[in-house]
Order: sequence, then C-alpha cells, then structure tokens
Amino acid sequence: MGTHELIARLNEMGKRVCIPRTVGRKIIAAPAQGEMAYSKFGILEPLSGEDTPCEVALVPLLGVDEGGYRLGYGGGYYDAFFHDHPKMLRVGLAYAGQVVKSVPREAHDVPLHALITEEGVRLFENAIRELDIAGANHYN
Repeated sequence: MGTHELIARLNEMGKRVCIPRTVGRKIIAAPAQGEMAYSKFGILEPLSGEDTPCEVALVPLLGVDEGGYRLGYGGGYYDAFFHDHPKMLRVGLAYAGQVVKSVPREAHDVPLHALITEEGVRLFENAIRELDIAGANHYN
C-alpha cells in the first residue's frame, strides 16, 4: 500500500492525519487536508496548516541501519523535527532491501523507533528505552 492510500484509509477511519510541510528550513506537522502541492524536494505537502500535535511520524528514507538510524535526503529536517518532538513515535517506511548494516551518522541524528517493510514491522531497541515499552517483541 502506498502512502497516499494509507492516508486515505486513515482519514476514512476518522483519524487525524498530519504530514510534513516545509516552512523555511524546518518542517511542521500539518493536517493532511486542503490543497496540496509538491515541495522543492518533490514531496507532496499541504499548502497551508499550522503545526499540529501528532503521536506518530511515518518517515521516508533512502536507507536504514540495524540500530534504526536512517539515511535521509539531506538537510537534517526530520532530525530537527524529532528533537523538537521527542515523544513522537518515529516509524520508517521502506523496502527490506533498504536495510543495511550501518549508515553514516552525525551527532544530531535521531534514530527511528520502528520500521515497516513488506516483510513486517521491526521495533528497534531504542524504542523500548525511550518509549518505556516493556516486553515488546523486537529484533535487531
């Protein structure tokens, strides 16, 4: 299922869906409603909308390592967003072939809590520590 279909299904279920909207050198979580356009990064985003509290972030990536660190598209937008929203569940969306042993890391990088691929869901070790998930099924 693609991201657009996922958003549509969540909306049909009455869930509030927020998606990233670029504002200057930052991203905010804006409601997935109203007029949309492609950003300078080629990502479909709302043309308007205020920063909205969200519980889960579905995150794009080029690659992800076994510790949940992602290789993004550059700029550090998501890492800055995650520093501003430390309690938000960070979930990567990828194909299993994008999982690698390690990706380059910088001091400001924030790891994902989980990853969804066509093979299933992977919960990373940091999710148990940061989110106080006791006894969760996970693998590294």
